[in-house]
Amino acid sequence: MDVKRLNDVTPEEWTKAGIRAVLNEREKNYGDYGDVSDTSQRIKNVLRQNPNWDELYQFQRESLDMIANKIARIVNGDKDYVDSWVDISGYAQLVVDRIKDLD
Repeated sequence: MDVKRLNDVTPEEWTKAGIRAVLNEREKNYGDYGDVSDTSQRIKNVLRQNPNWDELYQFQRESLDMIANKIARIVNGDKDYVDSWVDISGYAQLVVDRIKDLD
């Protein structure tokens, strides 16, 4: 499929490209995208309301954002999908590694 603007792509072209199949598979693991988005944004909004948010390093904020998304996927999708749990530990480990480098 030629590279096109999203508005120019028909649902049939999505199917031909396999994108729809990928999205359907992801939905089985992670839940409905709208529900995941809503949950993730609500978690992130709570995090940003706390007094230490502005004191966090960018890498800490990013890891918390990613962890919030993984949590949203777990509570809206397959709670036993191991990759989501592994991703959470990975984003936490990235922060640990960088904090150690600050010393």
